[in-house]
Amino acid sequence: MKLGYTNVKVYPGGLPDWIRRRYPVVRTVDYPKVKIPKMYPEKVYKQLGNLVILDIGGPELQKIGTFKQGHVFHIPLDDLEDKYEALPKDKKIVIVDVMGKQEDIAGRFLTMKGYTNLAEMAGGGRAWFKTVRVNEMEKKKIRKKAEKK
Repeated sequence: MKLGYTNVKVYPGGLPDWIRRRYPVVRTVDYPKVKIPKMYPEKVYKQLGNLVILDIGGPELQKIGTFKQGHVFHIPLDDLEDKYEALPKDKKIVIVDVMGKQEDIAGRFLTMKGYTNLAEMAGGGRAWFKTVRVNEMEKKKIRKKAEKK
């Protein structure tokens, strides 16, 4: 199939900048305007047994690390509409992407689908993996001190 397009141009500022400049946008879905609370990685780390992590970062997030602790669902943002029903409604869901930029979109979508106990990972996956590394290093130091005694 051959399309009639010969030139494709990409707007350098992306869709958010396009909207900020008040260029026309056709919205196909009217997401609810909700404020999803932020949850810092340290707090998430301490509550791993009581919540679910929703990794929407896909391959980009996996380049910097993978979640090895807790109950994790790996559903890229592009697949969320088809796979969101796998998520439990009875636990807090902490949404995380690479830099924490798309978590709001996923949160608004899930709110529209009836999920109410949501949080966004403050700082995204980068902050999470840094926190985990620091906590694991601290645990090793404590173990080494205990072994020396």
